Amino acid sequence: MKSKNIFSIAFGASVILFDVLFWKEKTGLNVFLFSGFLVGVMMVLYPERIKHLPVKITLVGTLLTAATVVVNNSILSVAVHIFSMLAFIGFVHRGQLGFIGSAIGSNFLRSIELPLLFSEKMYTSTTEFNGLPKIWRVIKLIGFPALGLFLFFQIYISANSKFAALSRDFFALFDFLSFDSQNSISIGHVMFILLGAILTAMALLPAKFSLFESLESMQTDDIEKKKSNFKSWFCNPGSMIGLKNEFRSALILIGSLNVLLFLVNLVDVRYVWFNTLEASPAILSQYVHEGTWLLILSILLSMGILSFYFRGNLNFFKENIWLKRLSFMWIAQNAVLACSVAARNYQYVDHYGLAYKRIGVGVFLIMTLFGLATMVIKVNEKKSLFYLLKMNGWSVYLVLVMSCLLNWDVLITKYNLTAETKSAIDTEFLIYDVSDKNLFLLNRYIDDLETDDPTALVKVISKEKAFKNKRAGTTWVSWNWPDHRNKKYLK
Repeated sequence: MKSKNIFSIAFGASVILFDVLFWKEKTGLNVFLFSGFLVGVMMVLYPERIKHLPVKITLVGTLLTAATVVVNNSILSVAVHIFSMLAFIGFVHRGQLGFIGSAIGSNFLRSIELPLLFSEKMYTSTTEFNGLPKIWRVIKLIGFPALGLFLFFQIYISANSKFAALSRDFFALFDFLSFDSQNSISIGHVMFILLGAILTAMALLPAKFSLFESLESMQTDDIEKKKSNFKSWFCNPGSMIGLKNEFRSALILIGSLNVLLFLVNLVDVRYVWFNTLEASPAILSQYVHEGTWLLILSILLSMGILSFYFRGNLNFFKENIWLKRLSFMWIAQNAVLACSVAARNYQYVDHYGLAYKRIGVGVFLIMTLFGLATMVIKVNEKKSLFYLLKMNGWSVYLVLVMSCLLNWDVLITKYNLTAETKSAIDTEFLIYDVSDKNLFLLNRYIDDLETDDPTALVKVISKEKAFKNKRAGTTWVSWNWPDHRNKKYLK
């Protein structure tokens, strides 16, 4: 079967499947089924692309996160799955890319080029099959005038209230055409199918624009020595004096920053690591949040400053041994700063239990430590800024995928209800802020909740009603384990 025939069949089947699985449904088994089908279609259409390592990694990540949508059904798992799917699509259509940000960014270009790609695909398909109508010609003949008519109609009914009232009376005669899904033909349903067609076309159609490939082709992982075109802020291009002056500047700056960060770490070790005094929620919150922002700023500045100074010939300067040593010391001290934030976060959790932001701090620290490790490699092995971006992009992706494996809603609830924290249970947080994935636990530990909040039972019952209303009308395609467990327990 010719590739154009395969594309036409695959496109139609994907749109139909999208409608069947997602119309009036919630996320669950449908995400896994549709993603698996779409991945399979792309492997058939572009079999040679699957050999690339980035495609293989994002393929596994996409299927894994789709499974976590069924198993955990969290906002995080859905968001990371979409992120992974976009990366997979980008790498399939642009196999030469190495930076995951470029793969995701290429999808936004595809949304711009989509009309051109689709028109070409439909034209070649309709000319090949003599029995089919010229769909694209019909769209140009009728579709564009209809779009213009609809646009001006909306303007006129907005500007003239009497015309709008008469229009409503006229369209009321056609009850079968409405956004109401109970009618025989739903405009909202038609628009939903159109959305599925657009998303499917973005995934299946081959890419044309190669902006990100062109940008990456100009980048390398290793820095090369430049003999005659060295540029410096300190002297004219090509001057060895300029290189020496920049070296002295870097030595003074990084040396001074080492001293400053040492004092900051010394204070943290003394008053945070080994502080056994009780702290108020406000103080602990300030410790965690301010420490996190300080860490973010320190890491970004250190990466920026080191990337600037080690961007070119300074990597090959014979006298730069002490500059490298000071750089390694600065990176190590940033790691100590990360440990200080981890200590503050641990104290916060020990006193007041788990929360989303406290877990987020821990995830960020893992990515930070990896970023510091890549900085050591960059300085020691003369790697480029592109290398840093590429490696840290992949670390962020892998950490996000791994974080989807846990049901954080259940973990937070169970820890806060069973751990011997120094404060009372925050029932408001567990009932209103944590998703309904924890309903079965709230019922199981209702006596403990009522100890700290006498109205806890009423609040939990209200949460149960909201859960039942949310799942009403859904079918088996919306099945997921957390909802199944809640429904089973509530019975």
